Amino acid sequence: MTRVLIMLALLLAPVIVSGQYNSATSNALSGMSMLSDSVADYAYSPILGETGISSSYHRPFNTPGIDILGLHSAISKGDLIIAMGTGYLHHEDYCQQNPYLNLNYGFAAFRFGVSGHLAYDSIKDEDGEYHFSYDLGVAYSLNDYRAEILLLQKGQDDERLTLSLGAKPEPRVSFATGYQVLKTGKNVISMGVRADLSEHLGILSSWQSLQNRFGLGIAVNLAQWTINYGIRSHPDLDYSHAISLDYSW
Repeated sequence: MTRVLIMLALLLAPVIVSGQYNSATSNALSGMSMLSDSVADYAYSPILGETGISSSYHRPFNTPGIDILGLHSAISKGDLIIAMGTGYLHHEDYCQQNPYLNLNYGFAAFRFGVSGHLAYDSIKDEDGEYHFSYDLGVAYSLNDYRAEILLLQKGQDDERLTLSLGAKPEPRVSFATGYQVLKTGKNVISMGVRADLSEHLGILSSWQSLQNRFGLGIAVNLAQWTINYGIRSHPDLDYSHAISLDYSW
């Protein structure tokens, strides 16, 4: 059974690394980056609007021998934010890297962003291949409401258009819902909630229609430091676990 899980994870590797859900927050929120404050999620949203540094670890489907590491950072220059990072999947028979560079700019109630990804993968002793893709995004915020349009992984098989709406009905509670139009496969509906129980503790949860998956996470804050942990279900495989350490500035 372990061998089957490993083979499934390897087959899914391009999606795991170049797509969604490697960071602890995106794992818990099923990719609803609108609710995230972790710079690790620039890998999935070009309009995050956060600054800081994040390191992460992800074990997809709790499969031994398959680990995904991430390192991400973002700095601001006026209204312009520059972000960069990479994800690295390691297995004795397969590895993949996904470095990216992001620029996003805030103007009035709008935020515009673009990211470029240059993924590299190799299987054992065979020559590796490079795959270029890019993300585009625009967001509009009005008081406690926000709307986003994202075009992600343009040029790849997992290309998708995401439409999201979010609201903050209470000062410490936010929720969002999204609809993904996939290039291949069925379209996806996602819902997420973030509740800050106190200044130092937050809870994240989500649901996604594709394979009926659920996510749950916790955020522990201490001044500018945050430890995030996220877990995500799968109807046939084991849970995926992710943890990250963030520092915001």
